[in-house]
Amino acid sequence: IHNAGTMTITGGVFDGNSAQIDGGAINAGPSATISGVTIRNTLGSNGIYVNNGTVVITDATFTGNAANDVVKAAGGANVLIEGSRFTGNSVCNVSNSSSTVTIVNSVFVGNTIGGNKGIIATSQGGKTLILNSTVAGNTGAGHGIYAMTSSSKVDIYNSVITDRIKILDSTPVNLYSTVYALTDGDGLTADTNSIQVVASDADGS
Repeated sequence: IHNAGTMTITGGVFDGNSAQIDGGAINAGPSATISGVTIRNTLGSNGIYVNNGTVVITDATFTGNAANDVVKAAGGANVLIEGSRFTGNSVCNVSNSSSTVTIVNSVFVGNTIGGNKGIIATSQGGKTLILNSTVAGNTGAGHGIYAMTSSSKVDIYNSVITDRIKILDSTPVNLYSTVYALTDGDGLTADTNSIQVVASDADGS
């Protein structure tokens, strides 16, 4: 689906889709509300692609995707992901490049991520806010939270993180009332001490 205006999707399964660029299942366009969908087995481009649009994603399930990124926000997009589940994916689950992404009451478990990548990745001045969510039990040489470029920012509130956090270029990453309990003994890596733990239960930071 390629949206050029305002779009609402309620329910439905997107299975085995691919594209050369910009959204294997959904190119969300300038304005979209996407609720109750399952996006699985996407093979090319992204599951949902948002470029300079405003998109709300609720109660969605993303599983088995091997596209470039499962959800990609770019070009100043504003994306809310709420009440959604990401599991069994083998690429970056949420990629935020120069955009604003808010993740609420969502779960990222049982995914696989390669080196120099993250389950949730923020770069190029992107701002990512994670609330009441879980990033745990993911495997591979990559990281749970991957923060790049000093102009970016990641704030995590009331969440559980048991996967590695990787910081480059002094990107500010702030944990508030968040459990950061590592399970594999390979924890926070940063080029500088740019993580701030505020009123958190943290182990390994």
